[in-house]
Amino acid sequence: MVKLIDKKPKKRKRFVVVVCFLLSVVSFFVVLFLFKIYILEPYKWRIITAIPEPFRVVGRTIIREVRDLPYFFDSFREHNLSVYDLKVSQKNLKYLEENIPETDSYLTDEYKDEVPAIFVYNGKEYDVKIRYRGWGKNQWLWPKKSYRIKFKDYFEGRKEMNLIVPIDRLYLNEENNHFRAKQLGLVVPRSKFSVLKINGKSPAVYWETEQFGKDFLETNGLSSDANLYSEASIDEHLYIYTDEWKKYNADTRFVENNFVEIDLLLDLLNNSSNEEFNKNIFNILDEENFYVWSVHNAVSFGQHQDWNHNMRLYFDSSIGKFKMMPWDVSLEDRDLINQYKRNEHLWDYIKPNGKVEEEFKNLDELFNQVRIAFYQDKIRRMDNKFFDNETEHYYNVLKNNVEFLRGLFIGVNMELNSVNKGENILMSIKTKSLSPIILEEIVINKDTKFGKGFVLNDVIYPNIDYISLDNPDVFYYNRRFYYKAFRLIDQYKTYQLEVNDMEDFSTVNNITFKLKNIYTDEKIEKYYNTTLLN
Repeated sequence: MVKLIDKKPKKRKRFVVVVCFLLSVVSFFVVLFLFKIYILEPYKWRIITAIPEPFRVVGRTIIREVRDLPYFFDSFREHNLSVYDLKVSQKNLKYLEENIPETDSYLTDEYKDEVPAIFVYNGKEYDVKIRYRGWGKNQWLWPKKSYRIKFKDYFEGRKEMNLIVPIDRLYLNEENNHFRAKQLGLVVPRSKFSVLKINGKSPAVYWETEQFGKDFLETNGLSSDANLYSEASIDEHLYIYTDEWKKYNADTRFVENNFVEIDLLLDLLNNSSNEEFNKNIFNILDEENFYVWSVHNAVSFGQHQDWNHNMRLYFDSSIGKFKMMPWDVSLEDRDLINQYKRNEHLWDYIKPNGKVEEEFKNLDELFNQVRIAFYQDKIRRMDNKFFDNETEHYYNVLKNNVEFLRGLFIGVNMELNSVNKGENILMSIKTKSLSPIILEEIVINKDTKFGKGFVLNDVIYPNIDYISLDNPDVFYYNRRFYYKAFRLIDQYKTYQLEVNDMEDFSTVNNITFKLKNIYTDEKIEKYYNTTLLN
């Protein structure tokens, strides 16, 4: 009997092997390609946005739902944030969606067309006009957009408000910056977190702020018969060209295009000698306000309110001076800061049990207030765990900033460099502290019969060097940020002590320095065995 052998199974096996091999090769190159576009800004966003939106939405939704499973029961909990509803026609929504720039461009004026809508809150309807807001793509590229809303009639004392995607302001960070500003007596827009629905769907958390303008000034008790200035564009130097400024509010007593106050400031910055500058700068800039504003910036280590954007200058006509307002937290090229005055304000704010402790309480309360609404926000880009991690991260960043700053004040970093003995004793010391130090007394050969003290009460001031950081084009491919910064460097001082009246000065076994920290009132003694020095 002849047994027939079926060769088809072997062929099928070879076919499966070949297909698996090809799929492996294709998968390898796909993964390699995706990795490449992931690490190459800005091209990855062009490629990602080229993927048909239905596929992106489905993929994002599945991934989010899996990652958010530990927060399942939070979906049924209630929160106390205000909930708004925008009723917008599909035609107008589509127009807004299509009228945005390329992903590597800014939302300039040609993309700021408004469409009509109905704003609903607590059962009451308001006629409004809406548009997208924000320069960068993080505010209008993704499904969750930032909005500017203009009311036909007043809503809660304002005719305009902004709803900003919280990730753009580091979630809770900017709201806490506003809390700090109020503690320091600075003026900022009213702000809070709220929830927005579009046509009754997709509740999403936003950082809500009032818009700069006439209503903002009057709400904060400031005269609206005054100019409120801001940058007219981005990436241009504000402190060289008057044309780079615009007005959020104009003093109606003068013509609209009158920028004489800015002209005076820029002329002083660019055309005066150091002597003229130091003599006159606080004739046009409110001194106390400036130092307090710089404290606000220092605590956040902020470099986002700078020479090219986010500046808000209010010209207080009652005193004839500019006042600065924090927003999205340096005047470059000129040292406006008398460091000793600024540092005194700074220490008063960050010292143990100072006002800065209220910030940490505020962040804890704020997180508990908004977290449920954030967990229920299904159209924001990142999952719930990312939100938790980021809020904890920025809490720790603030804490580390404060501890770092305190370390620059507390104690004294001091060294005795050299001692030359002879008829007189010549010594060189090195200090480093943001606080001025009083060298009250130097004691030679302490606790010996040849000991002698020299009362000095000499003040040693900090040595602060201004530096320009390297231009970080490698990090900001589309900007030319160039920040002004300072570093605390060693302060050297030499003292000569006359010892010819001492019974025995040929042997100096030890030297003790008695010091006092002016800001902290800390008393410090530094003891040196001079036999080990030379």
